[in-house]
Amino acid sequence: MDSIKDLYAQLFAQWAERGAHIAAVRGYERGTLDAAEGKTECETLPYDIHRMYENDYRRGYREGYNHGNEQPEF
Repeated sequence: MDSIKDLYAQLFAQWAERGAHIAAVRGYERGTLDAAEGKTECETLPYDIHRMYENDYRRGYREGYNHGNEQPEF
């Protein structure tokens, strides 16, 4: 049987991976919309995305802004 510490580590890894994916998708969507509307790049982190996922959001935003009409790589 796994210890409580191991169980928490597994759950945190799943939670962190899911949060990073959500942040990247949200960034991609926002970047795509900004590019479609002719806005300048703005990678400001939305209030509902945790700072822990800032890099994932920014990566998604850049992909969406620069390649919004293509399939994302994440």
